[in-house]
Amino acid sequence: DFPAAEWENRELDLGDLVLEQACTIAGVVMNTNDEPVPDMWVSLDGEPFRRDALKPAAAGAEGYMDREGLGFGRPSTLTDERGRFSYSGLPTGSYLVYTNKKGYPRRAEEAIDLIEEGQQITDLKLVLDVGLSISGIVTDRDGRPIAAARVDVAPAGGSPLNDRITYAVTAADGRFEVWGLQAGV
Repeated sequence: DFPAAEWENRELDLGDLVLEQACTIAGVVMNTNDEPVPDMWVSLDGEPFRRDALKPAAAGAEGYMDREGLGFGRPSTLTDERGRFSYSGLPTGSYLVYTNKKGYPRRAEEAIDLIEEGQQITDLKLVLDVGLSISGIVTDRDGRPIAAARVDVAPAGGSPLNDRITYAVTAADGRFEVWGLQAGV
């Protein structure tokens, strides 16, 4: 958002704009058996090093807020059938790359600093312990599958609301699957 005073002028002198060379973070999500994990969300959280250069000079002025990340939320991408993912066009900065999907209480993550302009990290390997799983079909009393039902997973003796480990949402055919569980929990 531009400060109101900047909208009053038809011309705005931005000075010399020097664009830095974009960086890339790319890699693969694998399970503990070194097999690719397809259809896994990989999210990116970070803060560009030059973020302060984009803030307003005066305290209290309008503009970017501190710790607001990349300015457009936390992007996510889905791994392909070989477990691959990629983020390009990134400025230098500190990033956290992590897996994120319903039905997986655990995640794999890696902190990365892109220090040099144009830095290309293309061999990142996130290892996700998929653990044990529970799967099934949710049906009504007449045996018809229930779509979009929420299935909460809690420890034995725990409350699904207060002690929930994770959850899944059933597919159109009532099927669900939850991964990343530990034995005895």
